[in-house]
Amino acid sequence: GFLLVILSDVLSEQEAFGVEALDQCVRNVFGTDKRFYEARQFGDDEEAASYGMYNEDGGNYCTFLNGLLQRYLPGVAAATFLAAQKAFAESKWGQRRGMPSPSDLGTHSAEFLQYRTNGKLSLHEDDDTVYSISVALSRFDSYDGGYFQLLTGEALFKVPRRSAILFFGHSLHSVTEIQR
Repeated sequence: GFLLVILSDVLSEQEAFGVEALDQCVRNVFGTDKRFYEARQFGDDEEAASYGMYNEDGGNYCTFLNGLLQRYLPGVAAATFLAAQKAFAESKWGQRRGMPSPSDLGTHSAEFLQYRTNGKLSLHEDDDTVYSISVALSRFDSYDGGYFQLLTGEALFKVPRRSAILFFGHSLHSVTEIQR
């Protein structure tokens, strides 16, 4: 069976703009308040501090949008949830793997992740998550690198703006270094 599913046009251009605007608004209003924002370093904290934001394991800037997304952009929350249901149905993960339906699970969290030049993420899994869905908000040609990769290392994925990758949260995955 499939290990991941790629879906095109999960969000409209207006919805994608809305997510970007909500991220900017949260950062402008709350700044670096840990309830809404975190500069995440991956790997050993002591080692990460010696490398700066991007250590050898990588990191990202995360704005937590879960409740805010559902309140202020319910269409986006619904669109990503429907995309997860569609991917589940098309992949037949319930029939082939006995996995629970996204309808039975609900939404665990919604995060706006930003990577900057030299940003990356080493192999990791998304804790406490059955399925992860990543919706691209950057134009495909606006950056170099930044490919999504499963543990297999055989294929790299980079999807166009407003498209999504859905995969098992417990699958080891990474993001390659962003050169530009």
